[in-house]
Amino acid sequence: MAQLSSTLFNRKLINMIPQTLRSACAEKNLIPIVGAGVSMSLKRKTGEALFPSWKGLLEKAAERLERENKPEFAKAVSAMLPIFMYE
Repeated sequence: MAQLSSTLFNRKLINMIPQTLRSACAEKNLIPIVGAGVSMSLKRKTGEALFPSWKGLLEKAAERLERENKPEFAKAVSAMLPIFMYE
């Protein structure tokens, strides 16, 4: 009985997804865009985050711009760092 009710529940959830989205998924013509919470939860075997946070991404971008001798762009990117409240 639990299996049957679980199957019915899953069908209800699937039916809530728009048909165009289900079709795109079935045709492998879909690129999912997910929030930072999903990407931040992915870890390497060492426990290190697989992807940087937005703040970490900006820090790396500023460092790269400095290495590429583009200090004005590096300063512009670095200026954004204090407004990020989340790691």
